[in-house]
Amino acid sequence: MLKVQNFNLYKKIRIKKIFEDKYIIIINKPNYLSVHSGYKIKLNLIEFLKKKYNLKLINLIHRIDKDISGILLLSKSKKILKIINKKFKNKKIKKNYLSIVHGNLNFINKKIKLFFKKNNNFINKKNYINRNGKKTYSIISLIKIYKNFSLINIKLITGKMHQIRMHLNFLGFPIIFDKKYGNKKLDKKIYNKYKIKNKKIYLSSNNINFFYIFYKKIINININICNKYFFFINNLFFRNGV
Repeated sequence: MLKVQNFNLYKKIRIKKIFEDKYIIIINKPNYLSVHSGYKIKLNLIEFLKKKYNLKLINLIHRIDKDISGILLLSKSKKILKIINKKFKNKKIKKNYLSIVHGNLNFINKKIKLFFKKNNNFINKKNYINRNGKKTYSIISLIKIYKNFSLINIKLITGKMHQIRMHLNFLGFPIIFDKKYGNKKLDKKIYNKYKIKNKKIYLSSNNINFFYIFYKKIINININICNKYFFFINNLFFRNGV
């Protein structure tokens, strides 16, 4: 149940529902909403969806960070959650992300493997590279190069916390406005020159593809590039660059 002090905040939330049936919901999550409740979190997606659609039970099938926007898959029952989670473990569900990074990629397509461990420090929950850690894979593909920046696609092979952000940092192409793994000096340069209001990380989940057992067909969902990417490209890339 929503707390009284949060009611007005929840009324302002706008979430686009992409797909829904009696088993699952697929939404386009905004980049200001945490998926779960937690320390200093006033708003969370699960609580909002329960209230908005009068749902008794709603479960995350996968997660995306609070500041990341895009496609999110949720289940309406624990049975469905187990079935689809098994597909994730068997890599039967394909996810793609869109990002703008600092620097010009020196490759068209690259598969990256990295071992890292989770830092459980409450203040700085930042992963670190460790040969004894979890093995992670991503495929990074170049879409277009601009002056000092690259627009890229990331295909997840594994799906660990902060995986994409760590991989791009390791390659030397940090994501713009990534507060944990980015380049603060370069981000500050962009902000000071162009006074960008939205300083959220430039990473979005824009595609999901899986075989849906209940319909016995492939579900493939794409969402259009969000407005902040258009703003960035039109107002920064096509000027004199930074």
